[in-house]
Amino acid sequence: MVVTATEFKSNPEHYLEAAQNGDITITKNGKLYARLTGKKQSKVEAFSALCGIIPADPSLEEIKESRMRAHESHL
Repeated sequence: MVVTATEFKSNPEHYLEAAQNGDITITKNGKLYARLTGKKQSKVEAFSALCGIIPADPSLEEIKESRMRAHESHL
């Protein structure tokens, strides 16, 4: 199931319960933001999933651009 961050914030209890039956992907501005899963993962599996979300070595320009987009979305 894919939901937006806004949807998740409006009813977190519903999605936390639903995560017990299957993975829930939370998006923000059309990009993967978080993943809820009901299954127990080893620390290695959890770290591997997190590495898929976070760029390995973001450049200074990528970091600045990301922060500017986040700032602009809050205005």
